[in-house]
Amino acid sequence: MALRRRAPLLVGAVTALCLGAGACTPTDPPSASPSPSATPTETELERQTRLDFEAAEKAYRTFSAEYDRLSNAGGAAGPSAVMKENGAGPLLDAARGALRDQLKRGERTTGSVHIVWIRHGAYSPAKLTLNTCEDGSSVRITDKSGKAVGNGSIGTASVEVRKLDGRWKAWDLSDDKDVTSCDG
Repeated sequence: MALRRRAPLLVGAVTALCLGAGACTPTDPPSASPSPSATPTETELERQTRLDFEAAEKAYRTFSAEYDRLSNAGGAAGPSAVMKENGAGPLLDAARGALRDQLKRGERTTGSVHIVWIRHGAYSPAKLTLNTCEDGSSVRITDKSGKAVGNGSIGTASVEVRKLDGRWKAWDLSDDKDVTSCDG
């Protein structure tokens, strides 16, 4: 069972409060000539945070869609270039193993996982969290003979995404649990 960690979410909530509510706005007016060590303005921080979350979400969605494509094709000996461009670490290792096992067993899937929602979690310039709910209930798994051997499900998870060599990559999943729907 995955360990539920609340501290990173608290940091993310404090960061969001600071950025969104203006709670961190300096009370002194800005100086006419900022020093070279001046921190970026709140607007620059908000913009960078937004761009980072957008890039991280795109990387995760691309990784997931490519995994579905390879799974529907019957698995693979290893992850594709697209998966390597958008994923790394434990998530890429797990996908590699699952696709290899699927290929060896001769199983195929039909359908794909629909990412119903993604909510922003903890944030730092090098690592962030995406909280997701994904509906894979339309996914069907068949064996070599075409006999149904499994179905997909609906679940929530926290996705850790890291910035590696200037690019956001899906890194790991945690707090993965089955749910009955993605409502709420």
